[in-house]
Amino acid sequence: MGDHGEAWDMMMRVKRGVQDTSIPGGMYKDQIYLVGAYSIMKNVNQINFKIMHSCKIGLNDYNKISKVVNYEGDEIIVP
Repeated sequence: MGDHGEAWDMMMRVKRGVQDTSIPGGMYKDQIYLVGAYSIMKNVNQINFKIMHSCKIGLNDYNKISKVVNYEGDEIIVP
């Protein structure tokens, strides 16, 4: 993060909707998405994204579900 404009924009995103910005807290959705993206990228070679997308599951449940999935052609069947 190089310039003050970027820093200002980021803080405006985090603190949007907060009435008293001096109180800790804010909207941390971007940080949560970053943590999730990092976890996926760490395991990218071990993940079948077709299963994750079709089942709409998180990484916490991926290992359990990937063991019981059945394939019928292009379809993924989760019992």
